[in-house]
Amino acid sequence: MTGGEVRIAPLPNGNPGGVTIMMVDGPFDIAGNVLVNLAAPPIVPINACSYCPPAIPGLLLYSDQVNPDGVRVLGTAGSSYTGMIFAPTEHVDVGGNTDVRIYGQVIGDTVIVHGGPQVNVTYGPDVSFWPPASLELFR
Repeated sequence: MTGGEVRIAPLPNGNPGGVTIMMVDGPFDIAGNVLVNLAAPPIVPINACSYCPPAIPGLLLYSDQVNPDGVRVLGTAGSSYTGMIFAPTEHVDVGGNTDVRIYGQVIGDTVIVHGGPQVNVTYGPDVSFWPPASLELFR
């Protein structure tokens, strides 16, 4: 994507909207000159989002571990990404020309953060993906 705008709108009932993007094959590539405001579904309370399945609270971008293509999350002034970007076997390029904000975790094989004059990566437990706890017993 180059140029234009991509954003998550609030739901009709007033709740904040959210999305989980799953990349099975191919690159996730948002280049410069795009105003980006993407957010994973909120975690309030943790993993109890009744209106967002199959989206996963706190998880913005998931790239399959067998997907060899990279992830590039850039943007222009005022762009923000909220939630975990999970691409553990890929190169992740994060940055932009001015004031791109990442709220959450960025996990990749290699992560390059660049930009001018400022790229902010902010971690907070309220925007992080936590898989639900589970226990299985076998006899």
